[in-house]
Amino acid sequence: MSMDVGKMDVRGTEVEVTVDEHGIFHATLGQASFAAETYKSLHERLITASRRAAVKVSVPFTTLIRDRLSDSKHVIRNGTATGIHATTREILVRWDDGSAGKLRGYSYDVMERLDADETATLASMITASDEARDSLLAFMAARKLSIHRVITEAQEGRLRRAKM
Repeated sequence: MSMDVGKMDVRGTEVEVTVDEHGIFHATLGQASFAAETYKSLHERLITASRRAAVKVSVPFTTLIRDRLSDSKHVIRNGTATGIHATTREILVRWDDGSAGKLRGYSYDVMERLDADETATLASMITASDEARDSLLAFMAARKLSIHRVITEAQEGRLRRAKM
């Protein structure tokens, strides 16, 4: 004979708990039955059992990452996504150079893994884009105008002429 103890929360799911005549706590989660000598140990077993099963994933990709030395330049980098971090939800990555890392947020330019020809095409487009950006910045820098300074100088010049 068992007695109803109440409901236990297991990761947002309510589970009915009973205790038998020997003082053993019982619960069913999904289609599996669990038993433990204490309420607390039953809860721990249910929490452990409810974890997502570890599934090996391997998703190869190519991404553009800003070069640390030059904020405007990009580096092509190949990696393999291996999972999602349980608490931060960041994408876990094993880079082709053997290092490990994470992709934070959703702002990365992630593409399916590029082959050698596609990588060469992307590299030449990045070079052209970087050169165009450098030319644009040089063009603008050569013609830079500080309107505030020009107006202030003009007003000061008028004031000097008025005082003379």
